[in-house]
Amino acid sequence: MVEVHDLGLITYEKGQKKQEEIYEYVLNNKKIDGVLVFLEVDPVITTAHSSDSEEVVFSEEILNKKGIKCIKVNRGGKTTLHGPGQLICYPILNLEKFGKDLHKYLRNLEEVVINILKELNIDSGRKEEYTGVWVGEEKICAMGIHVKRWITTHGIALNNDIDLTLFDLIIPCGIKEAGVTSIEKLDTKVQMSILKEKFVENFNKVFY
Repeated sequence: MVEVHDLGLITYEKGQKKQEEIYEYVLNNKKIDGVLVFLEVDPVITTAHSSDSEEVVFSEEILNKKGIKCIKVNRGGKTTLHGPGQLICYPILNLEKFGKDLHKYLRNLEEVVINILKELNIDSGRKEEYTGVWVGEEKICAMGIHVKRWITTHGIALNNDIDLTLFDLIIPCGIKEAGVTSIEKLDTKVQMSILKEKFVENFNKVFY
């Protein structure tokens, strides 16, 4: 089983620092399988190694006026946005305990989210060419991971009741032809605490 750490609503920078600390904890503690880290953050844009500059629509000056930082991180994927009302989960796992298969790991994370949404009567699925979870032509959950010494960091961002207009600041995941949706937009209300419980339950079903 994995441990669960809930950081609540914090700054993105504090979340990254805590993630680094927990990475070291998992790396040096072979008795545990890993830690699921839950958090929400103030609005922030994150870019990855493969992000293109055009994926951030507005200049740094305009973003600063809006109080939104743009931070480069060491995960896979492209540009995304985080904010309150979005469930972020960093599964910091020892993949030696779950099989050293990154493709399977990503598909399993998608399966966890798909199963949660099914419990909420939301029909979701995958797109073969993209990572993440989709409802029709709109993405509801973005994913991006980093793996070092078979320990995973970063993870998923599931849109619950986040302000979707924030995504107008970017080309989400670099996909111009697709939109973004949320659980709230799909006429479903769920407390963040319930989402976290459902994530842990479904994680344990999929990964064990």
